[in-house]
Amino acid sequence: MALPLLTLRPPPNVDFISGFPGLAPGPPDRPHAAVKGTLEVRSNQPLKVRWVHVELKKIESVPGSPPFVDTVGTKPLTLWEPTNAEYGTLQRVSVTRR
Repeated sequence: MALPLLTLRPPPNVDFISGFPGLAPGPPDRPHAAVKGTLEVRSNQPLKVRWVHVELKKIESVPGSPPFVDTVGTKPLTLWEPTNAEYGTLQRVSVTRR
């Protein structure tokens, strides 16, 4: 079985990440970081899945020290879940987060 293809696209003329990663939310002009865009899942065969989560991490590295890893946003985003069942069948789906 081939692995599914995941494609993450930002909205037109906008970055994937809005807000300020690594900074606590503050005044209205400094919102918390968030991921925006469309995630497309494609597979040759139907996939039996429980959910689709997306989590982006910002990794900063400086020579001679361990990398610093920070999650963008507060937690993984649940983009898709089956209705009325523990698992669902997924073959091709596009989910937009704005």
